[in-house]
Amino acid sequence: MKSGARQNGSNVILEDVVAFLRKVPPFQFLDDANLHSVARNISLDFYPKDMVILKQDGPPSDALRIIKKGGVKIALESEEGEVIIDYLGEGDTF
Repeated sequence: MKSGARQNGSNVILEDVVAFLRKVPPFQFLDDANLHSVARNISLDFYPKDMVILKQDGPPSDALRIIKKGGVKIALESEEGEVIIDYLGEGDTF
């Protein structure tokens, strides 16, 4: 019974991810089979507020990130200090 409950929980999470991706370009244009395939291969990461996810002179990103909840500030460091380039929100990718 426990494994069935775990599987039902996984199915609920999968369907939540699929429902979210249906609203996010370019994933919204995928058919159901491809959308489910993408959703099965997504990893969920949680970042605390003000955490640096990628650094300007650091290694390149190893993944496409989609913001599910919250926001991300895109900034560059210059001689004058931090220069904010953009703010990204739910559904945006980077």
